[in-house]
Amino acid sequence: GYLNESLQTEFAGKSIFLGNEIVSLLNRVFKNLVLTYNIDQLDLKAGRPVELETILSVRYRSGRAFPVRNLTLNVAFTKGDGDITGNPVTNDRGQYLFKIGAVSTRESTQEITISPDLDAIFQGRNKQVWRKLLNKQSVPEASLVLNVKPPVFFIRSKEKNIGQDVSGAPLARAVRERLFRESFQLSEAPASADYIVEIIADTKEDQAAQGLAAAQMTMRVTVTDLESGKLVFDRTWNNLRASKNIVTGK
Repeated sequence: GYLNESLQTEFAGKSIFLGNEIVSLLNRVFKNLVLTYNIDQLDLKAGRPVELETILSVRYRSGRAFPVRNLTLNVAFTKGDGDITGNPVTNDRGQYLFKIGAVSTRESTQEITISPDLDAIFQGRNKQVWRKLLNKQSVPEASLVLNVKPPVFFIRSKEKNIGQDVSGAPLARAVRERLFRESFQLSEAPASADYIVEIIADTKEDQAAQGLAAAQMTMRVTVTDLESGKLVFDRTWNNLRASKNIVTGK
């Protein structure tokens, strides 16, 4: 309750208002915090983890700058989304070391913002009072820009219709068009791709009934991560059926 009162007192031979001095000191402490990254921006590819460790340094500037240890930080994507790993507390050198596991949205420009975690700093019954006394402009923050490139796909297919190769590979063409609409990049060679999409489809004649000629298709689609060699998608569709009228051909 005393923070809401002036509490006039003598200090160093001068008359001061203790409440005002406390509020002024609180804001001055936060204003003197300096947050800096070891890089200006980060280039990465969507869906891929970043091996490079990023460093945020926190310094207190008062005549000279010295590291701020054990400061809990608030770390969040303020544009885009993804996974961030690392304990958000500064070490003995005033540094927070973190890695980006992967970004999960498609924006070409994304952003991570880090600031002191006020909920961790102000605890107890009066934490809301302290937060109200703190000028929001006094709280420092540092934003890191992420330049995100979409993954590159190479598509190959083996498409047969009753044992014969299908000209033009219509299934591969449909997948290619869908990826292009979704703003993914396509490659004409696997060496320059991140993923290989492989389509295997075969159509066989089925039993005709009630004047209809029938066929059924089996299709398997796999996606392989070329960097790790792992299969990241594998699905098979069986007994996909189609028919046409034997007389009209429709």
